[in-house]
Amino acid sequence: MKVLDVLSEASTSVLADHVSRAAVRLPTDLRLGTFFREIQGKAGESIPVGEVAERYFVVSGCLQLVSLVPEADFIHHFGVPTWWVADEKAFALRAKPEWGVTALQDSTVLAIDPQSQDELVSLWPGFATYLWWVYQRSFAALQRRVWYSQTLDARQRYELLVKTQPGFVQSVPQHRLAAYLGISPEHLSRIRRHRS
Repeated sequence: MKVLDVLSEASTSVLADHVSRAAVRLPTDLRLGTFFREIQGKAGESIPVGEVAERYFVVSGCLQLVSLVPEADFIHHFGVPTWWVADEKAFALRAKPEWGVTALQDSTVLAIDPQSQDELVSLWPGFATYLWWVYQRSFAALQRRVWYSQTLDARQRYELLVKTQPGFVQSVPQHRLAAYLGISPEHLSRIRRHRS
């Protein structure tokens, strides 16, 4: 992973556009580079785990939030452009993360640590409003995922994913998609064959 010294204008623009979707206006004099680091990574690279968890805003590419326990092949969630990825518990506790972030595609993210986020919110309270908007949507998505995992079989979960995120399903490696769905790659291959 490569950390850039200065945020690109394109990355800043993606974040500013997303913030504006929450009906929060980004102050024109605010320098996001003071609070965020831009990280670029190639497919397969992991963001190094520090002593304190960070939050990552996905500008481009696709990330996965995965368990750091070597024998556990569990994907908590994916991150596609304009989504946030983080070990939220570790971030809130300012602790070492239990979840790692790996790029599934060449990716660009904006990283923020807890202290920088606190400073940003104190200078611009609108960022807290924006984060609340993000968390409401993230929590709703997590509730749906739990509900679907308990009420739908693997084929139905896959069909729902194809219907709601068709480009995503095509771009994620099959073995990672299978891990996310909680099934083996072979089972996913059978599901895909029966669709054809």
